[in-house]
Amino acid sequence: MQLSFVSLVYLIAFSHALIMAIALWRQTEPGQSGRILAALLLVMAYKLFEGGVTYSNLYRIIPHTLDLLPGAVLVMGPVFYAYIHRVVGKGQFHLKDWLLHLSPAILLIAINSPQVFVSGEVKVNTYAQFNAYEATVLLPWRIIILLVILKVHLATYLGYAWKMLKRYEDQVDSLRADFSHELFTRHKQLCLAFIALESVWVILFLLQQTTPIIALDYVSKVWLLFMAVIVLSMGYYGLKQPSIIFSDIERSLIEQQSSVKAESDTPPEESVTTSNLVNPAEEDNAKKYAQSIVPDSTAEEVKSLIEKSLKEQHLYLDDKLSLTSLADKLSLKPHLLSQVINQYMQTNFYQLVNTYRVNHAIKLLSDTSISWPLERVALESGFGNRVTFNKAFKSLEGCTPSAFRKQIRLAS
Repeated sequence: MQLSFVSLVYLIAFSHALIMAIALWRQTEPGQSGRILAALLLVMAYKLFEGGVTYSNLYRIIPHTLDLLPGAVLVMGPVFYAYIHRVVGKGQFHLKDWLLHLSPAILLIAINSPQVFVSGEVKVNTYAQFNAYEATVLLPWRIIILLVILKVHLATYLGYAWKMLKRYEDQVDSLRADFSHELFTRHKQLCLAFIALESVWVILFLLQQTTPIIALDYVSKVWLLFMAVIVLSMGYYGLKQPSIIFSDIERSLIEQQSSVKAESDTPPEESVTTSNLVNPAEEDNAKKYAQSIVPDSTAEEVKSLIEKSLKEQHLYLDDKLSLTSLADKLSLKPHLLSQVINQYMQTNFYQLVNTYRVNHAIKLLSDTSISWPLERVALESGFGNRVTFNKAFKSLEGCTPSAFRKQIRLAS
C-alpha cells in the first residue's frame, strides 16, 4: 500500500470525523441537533475516505467502497440547514421533510446506481487511469451544467442557514446572558467555512476549464483538503454544546422583534431634520415597541422589581438565567420585561445581568484573602464559562480579570 501526503491527510480527517460523529450520536438524545450534525460529519467522513482511497493504492483493494454517494453536496446542504433549523429550537424535520429536501440527492444516486454495481476490475482500471492522467480535461457542457446546479443547490441552503443564524444572533443578547452569542458566532463561522469551501471549488474549476495550468484532479484534491481542515477544526465546538434550543416564547419574541426591525429599516419617504438629535438606540426601541405603550408608572414599577430581584435575591448567580425564566420568577410577561429593559433601562438583558455578575466578580477579586482560580470566580459570579466571563469583564472594566487581579495585588 502506497500513501501520498494528501491521502494520509484525508484518512486522518476521515477518522476524526467518524469518531466525532459516533460520539455526537451517542451523547445526543433522538431528535436533537447533535444527531443531525453527526449525520453531516458522516457525509464528510465518507468523502474524505473516498479521497484517501482514490489517491492511494487502496482503491485496488477496496474498489467497491467508492462512488456510493455521488453529488454529496446535495446531501450536505439540506442536512446543514436542518442542523441550524434545530439549533435555534425550531421543529425537527419529519420523514416527509427529509424526503422532500433530499429528493435531488436520492434521484442522482438512483441514476448513478449502475456505476456502483460494476465489477471491481472495471473500477480499479477507471481510478488507475484517473490517477495517471495529468493533462487538462475539458468536461462536456451537460456535466458542467450539472455541477453548477449542485453548487447552486448547496449555496441556496447555506444562504437560508446564514439568514436564520443572523436573525437569531441579532436578538440573542436581549434574551440570554450566557454563551449563546458566542455559539452563534461559531456556527456562523462554520457556515462561512462551507461557503468558502464551495467558493474555492468554483474558482479552481473555472480556472481548470479555461486555462491549461490546472489538472482536474487538482480541483478535487484542494476541495478535499479544505474539507479536511473544516473537519479537524469544527469538532470541539460541536461536541462542546451542539444545540442552543430556544423556547417557543423566545422564538416568538425573536420573530416579533425581527419583523419590527425589518419594518424600521425601511427608509421613510420624508426625512425629519431633528432625527439627527435622537439617540439611534432610543429611536430603534421606540419603533420596536411603537405598538406596545407602557405607562411610565408601570415601567418604573417593573424596573424597581427587576433591580430588587437581582440585588436582593442574587438571581444573576444562576448561569442559566434567561429573559423568560426571569419573567416567570417575577410573574411578568416576557415581552413587557423585554420592553422595560430595552426601552426604559436603555440596555439589553445580556448587559444588565452580566453587569451584576461582573460587579460580584470584582468583589471576589478585590478580596486578597480569596485565592480562587479565575474559573471558580467566573462560576461563583454566575458565568457559565471563562470565555463569557472574560468578554463581559473586559467590556465593562476595560481589562481582563487576570489583569484586574494583578493590579489589586500590586496595590496591596
